[in-house]
Amino acid sequence: MTSIDTPQAFIRALKAPSDPPAQGGRLKIEIARQIWDDSSFLVPNKAEVVVDWILSKFLKEKDYEITLNPLLDLRFWTLLNDVITSTSTGGSSGTQTRPLKIWRPPLLSRIPVAPSLVALLRLLGRLDPALRSSIVPVIFSSLAIIWPVSAQKMNTEAMLECFGAFLTAYHGAHVADDYFMRIGSLITTSYRNSVSNSSNKKKVYSVFLQNYLPHWLELHALSGSDVASSDVVYDAGIETLFNLDILRRARDSKTDTELFEAIAPVLTSNTDVYAVLPRIFASYIESIKKYRGALVSQSSSQTPGSANAEIQTKGIQFLASCLLLLDAHEQSVKTWSARVALLKVVDKESLFDRRNTEAAMVLDRAIGHALESIDIKTDLILAYHNKTRTVNTFTEGLVNALSSAIEAASSNNSPIELYQSALSSSLFNATHLKRLSKALQAFLSGSQVLPLTQHTFNFLKQTWEKCNVGRGHTEERSPKRRRTVNMGSTSSAKSQEDCSAVIFSLLSHLAMTVFSSLPLHTVTQELRDESRSLLNDIRIFAARIVKKVMKSLTKSDQTVWSLSVISSASLRLWYALDVSGHLAPVPFDDEKLYKRALKALQNGKLLPELLIEVSRFLFHVSLHRDQSSSQAAFNHSLAYLEKNFQVSPASWSGQLHRPSLDKQGQKECALALMHMIVARWLPVIETFASTEQLQRLIQVMMSIGVAENTCRSIPELQAETLLLQVLHSAQFWELHKVRVVFLSHLEQIVSGHDDVSNTDLISASTMVGAYRLLLTLPVEYLSRSARANFARRALTLDRHISSSAMPLKAKSRDLTVLRAFLSRVFSIPNGIDFSAKHLCDALKHLITSETSSVLFDETLEATTTGLLKLIFLYVLPISFIIRHRRSFKRNFQEITTFFFGRSIKSDL
Repeated sequence: MTSIDTPQAFIRALKAPSDPPAQGGRLKIEIARQIWDDSSFLVPNKAEVVVDWILSKFLKEKDYEITLNPLLDLRFWTLLNDVITSTSTGGSSGTQTRPLKIWRPPLLSRIPVAPSLVALLRLLGRLDPALRSSIVPVIFSSLAIIWPVSAQKMNTEAMLECFGAFLTAYHGAHVADDYFMRIGSLITTSYRNSVSNSSNKKKVYSVFLQNYLPHWLELHALSGSDVASSDVVYDAGIETLFNLDILRRARDSKTDTELFEAIAPVLTSNTDVYAVLPRIFASYIESIKKYRGALVSQSSSQTPGSANAEIQTKGIQFLASCLLLLDAHEQSVKTWSARVALLKVVDKESLFDRRNTEAAMVLDRAIGHALESIDIKTDLILAYHNKTRTVNTFTEGLVNALSSAIEAASSNNSPIELYQSALSSSLFNATHLKRLSKALQAFLSGSQVLPLTQHTFNFLKQTWEKCNVGRGHTEERSPKRRRTVNMGSTSSAKSQEDCSAVIFSLLSHLAMTVFSSLPLHTVTQELRDESRSLLNDIRIFAARIVKKVMKSLTKSDQTVWSLSVISSASLRLWYALDVSGHLAPVPFDDEKLYKRALKALQNGKLLPELLIEVSRFLFHVSLHRDQSSSQAAFNHSLAYLEKNFQVSPASWSGQLHRPSLDKQGQKECALALMHMIVARWLPVIETFASTEQLQRLIQVMMSIGVAENTCRSIPELQAETLLLQVLHSAQFWELHKVRVVFLSHLEQIVSGHDDVSNTDLISASTMVGAYRLLLTLPVEYLSRSARANFARRALTLDRHISSSAMPLKAKSRDLTVLRAFLSRVFSIPNGIDFSAKHLCDALKHLITSETSSVLFDETLEATTTGLLKLIFLYVLPISFIIRHRRSFKRNFQEITTFFFGRSIKSDL
């Protein structure tokens, strides 16, 4: 190989037709790097020569495949960055007679950067994320120096191509890392300046609509992108769409149809783009206000206010086009949210003028669509009553309307259908009831509190009397009476009772919100005492209903639906009043109510809604009961969970009226019961439950397990989601008894197979499942000894799985779980008691085992490498080596060979 010892030889090597220049020699990039680093090797204008060669190579080989393309070779960018940053700061390597600002402009005029940059951005969009993140910072550092000068030599069309390539790359890989967005900002800023000064804005506009608008829209529809960089990109797009030339072209027509024709297919393919429409609308208004002088001055009429009138007209026309786009697609939450946001822009910019007929027609159509949604209706009506301070009238109207509405609909619908439809409507939606509660607290006057409470209570009493519970069931128990009653009238009376039960339950739902939200702190003491006395009467009324209905319910051999919903509603109302804070806390001493509730809980055919309410009632009053009776009540809940709590596809919508009495309904009810326990009553249960009961509860929870992938796009509550919520709850880990039982159960699972040599694959999978669960909880809650025990068993299980005949995919998955857990344990400084022998054995196993040398997948490889480093750092301190030098010395040669690539002599 010919040595390079002169500047001429260096130039010839770079310009050689082959790479490497000499067969079997070094590559050109290696030669260039060596010569640049050698400050004693003098070359005239060395920096210029190296940069010229790199940029020329980028341009010439920009279309090569990814593996051979110099644009993705970190060595080229690193050398380029070193050269231009060194010369820009005044340093040099070798002979440098001209400063950077002298030779850079002519060089960049001779070698265009745009084609290489376009090719680079397209490649980055397809590149592996890990490789992209390693190379992009160096690329940005180089472009920050090269691009400003190169951009001055480009026309707007070339700049648009670079901008479009960035949008395409972002769309292709959803790239959102910091340095990539910085590159985008660099290009976007130059593009925006160029398009602002361009004389051919119409052509740029057409090309942008045709090629790059979809990607630009989708970039801003994506969540999680860098806000500052995203705003720069958005502003550049707005400058292209709504510059003065484009607005002038659209001035004589009602709107620019090209824009909306281009947006329409994007909305069809990506519904997230709906959210961008209001922002574009606001930007359009801002643009026509910005250029109002140039736009309005062309008009012959210059009457006062004509500029504002024209802005309003153009704004309403643009709004009409946006609404037409939304009307053409399926109506959803996203389309309605977009409509609301568009109307907010109209309100903010004061675009509506009652004298403008077109504006009135557009808004009437929009309001007509909006009023089809009862959510918006109720919100508007409630907002009106808030402003007029007549929220009591609104609430009384709801109470009055419920009875007549249900009675009118009962002829065509069964009571169960009516009940479920009503509770699923927006009127009883949690959001609406929360707004109603806030309105009552904020806008109900002192003089309205007592009349509203009395009015609601009167309706409850009247509806309860229509339910006819006591008399109806007394007649049912009389054989003689049953023979004399006409069957048709009996059926009619039963239907009327069911209808009254629906009305009573719905009224109780509404009354619960009203009574809990009364602003008693704003009224006089006399009125407050009177209101509290009335609320106490209502609480006694609800308890009396529960006792009466429970008596009839427990004597029936089958589930009576009407009695169940009445009892559920009454218990819910009693509980709401008891925890509202309006009434002074008193010890619970209604023994009859407690016994009947407990007896009802033992009924295996209890309606799921009622079972949840009875369980909540018993948990609530357990604070006033002795420990044995509370444990007895809790036993029934545990028995129900153990019988019906199954992980299989059971999910719960969060609505108690939904679960039915069939097997699937019982699964949903068990999930709802478990959710109520862990979300609200676990601290209470810990105060009275025995250790054996807590073990049963934890065993039911642990039956859920954590799947390999728990991320599911299902809005309903699932068992896996519930378990993760519990394990991520700080309250759960602060409950000492529960925590001890939980960790003991985990340790029992893991230690149940200490002799892993005889452990089958199913048992090993169960143990790995326990470690997967351990990954979801804070390891800091484990004691040092517990961490050591779990870690030691994890290593033993790791060896067993490594040598087993398990399929590679399953083996890789299980080993990844075990080694991820070990990594968490060893990442805690001095957080584990491990002997030197165990540490060295662990290192030796991970280094020499077949599973650590064969690449199952990238995740396992990365996890194993990280674990090795953590263990090595754990034993690296000199104090540890000296203290355990004998154990460490035996494995020293093998360990150092793995980490450093060669054996290091030990003097221990």
